[in-house]
Amino acid sequence: MTTGSPILRLRGIHKTYVVGESRVHALRGIDLDIEAGEFTALEGPSGCGKSTLLNICGLLDRADQGELHLLGEKLNGAGERRFTRLRREHIGFVFQNYNLLPVLSAAENIEYPLLLSRTPRQARRRQVDAIIEQVGLEAFAGHRPDHLSGGQRQRVAIARALINRPRLVIADEPTANLDTETASQMIELMRGLGRSRGTTFLIATHDDRMARRCDRIITLLDGVAGEKRENGGDHEMA
Repeated sequence: MTTGSPILRLRGIHKTYVVGESRVHALRGIDLDIEAGEFTALEGPSGCGKSTLLNICGLLDRADQGELHLLGEKLNGAGERRFTRLRREHIGFVFQNYNLLPVLSAAENIEYPLLLSRTPRQARRRQVDAIIEQVGLEAFAGHRPDHLSGGQRQRVAIARALINRPRLVIADEPTANLDTETASQMIELMRGLGRSRGTTFLIATHDDRMARRCDRIITLLDGVAGEKRENGGDHEMA
């Protein structure tokens, strides 16, 4: 685990939703530091606030109360344009259902963040070719998502999340739809790419296979951060 100033710091984070006439307290005063290079699991039952916390950490949503620091910058009061720029330049996302664009090939899906960041064409091609080789999709680069297996789609999603070399990757149940062998491959792929690129991962998961491979496990229950424990992270898969 890398030490130093946290890449992500949360202090007293609260989030409440109004559902009909009810108020749902999704997060209740979360304090959390994520260090650069960590591979961290966020665990807890459905409805405990994991997705809400990921959305706030990924700058997709805003807390009602508390302080959020990313890369040492306090973001309270930052405008949407600033959030959008930080997401584009420094954050990658891996979703349970892949969220690939069905009309684009695997290579084009991976390339898409580079188009948004206006990376020159030749540089885009070099970066896409390199990461496609790293994730083992050379033979499938021209295939659209509906012609790929679940594991191949998730490889595309991981490559897309990492193509811009983000400082932080937010992953929401990335192995939930995968069989045991494919899930193990995806975990090793994320860990390996994270180490080689110095990327920090924050991963919401119900999957013990994933949690056992993380450096830390943080638990959430009823919107409150519970036990935080160091995990081996390098033990062999059971």
